[in-house]
Amino acid sequence: MDISFDREDERFHAELREQVQGYFKSTGLSTYANRAMWLNTICIFLFTFGCYGLILSGQFSDWVMLMLCVGMGIGFAGFGASIAHDASHNAYSQHRWVNRLLAQSLNLMGANEYNWHIKHNILHHRYPNIYEKDEDVKISPLMRVSPSAELIPANKYQHIFAIPAYATVSLSWLCYDIIQFFEFEKIHGRTLDHPRQRKELVYLVSWKLFYFFYILYIPYVVLALPFWKILIGFFVMHVVLSMIIVLVFQVAHLIRETQHGIPDSAGHISDSWAVHQIKSTANFACNNRWLTRYVGGLNYQIEHHLFCGICSVHYPAIRVIVKKTCEKYSVPYFEHKTFGSALISHFQYLKQMGTLRPVTG
Repeated sequence: MDISFDREDERFHAELREQVQGYFKSTGLSTYANRAMWLNTICIFLFTFGCYGLILSGQFSDWVMLMLCVGMGIGFAGFGASIAHDASHNAYSQHRWVNRLLAQSLNLMGANEYNWHIKHNILHHRYPNIYEKDEDVKISPLMRVSPSAELIPANKYQHIFAIPAYATVSLSWLCYDIIQFFEFEKIHGRTLDHPRQRKELVYLVSWKLFYFFYILYIPYVVLALPFWKILIGFFVMHVVLSMIIVLVFQVAHLIRETQHGIPDSAGHISDSWAVHQIKSTANFACNNRWLTRYVGGLNYQIEHHLFCGICSVHYPAIRVIVKKTCEKYSVPYFEHKTFGSALISHFQYLKQMGTLRPVTG
């Protein structure tokens, strides 16, 4: 079913765009990454592969090696949130080849840049918090995160088993990406008869093989450790990566305050596209500069959903404009002062969804 949005209050979005464009015109700033963003990218790259290099050196105890695996998980999460995410939206650089190159860092952590583009850029950004449209909020068939979804007995305990479900998300990318690739074919209306699809499938398989080669085979050969030790480090790295990435995205959309678009029988939602983006999204820890740099401005999720083509380094300035305009038009603006309070709200929401009866349009 196609989704349509209301057009009555589009003047709100028009004013937002005008004011944000005015900000960049008056300051003379580029909408793309600045030096601070590039420095952040270099630091994350050096930290992540510095940990990898130290592991391959074999000069440390098993426990130190395990901590270096934790470091790689933290680094890869920074890659995904702070670098690949902006690049996948073509917001990092005015040069598309630079964006594509940096977006490929998703492949270095075992994900797939092509699938991510469809799942996140097309489906999630068009239809945030809309049941059976938004792919980003789907974690497990046992978890109910939308009031429109069917309620099953297991949902009563989802706020408890959410942790192990979240912890293994990045591991599921490793093989499920291939299945998802064929599921997503219909989004572009292409089949493997299309040259672009064949090319992307070759890229997907090649990147997966390269990932397993450098992340498992090389350490096994170089370190001469029992393979079970390599697997433990691999698993720990992915648990850390998964927990950071998933929780950052979940607390931005699935908390008690945010709303879910429930279309009527004709697929129409009563809010405009821009208003729906804001109602279904929340910011958190906006005063935490370290967190903002690490997660690439994903804590400014409202600004990101409205202006995803602008690099995240500019979101703190844009936030002032968005908040004032929302107040002017009486549009709710959801925000948690800390990541911890947003996290509590998220798990309270999961518990609520475990018992709430289904709601239909």
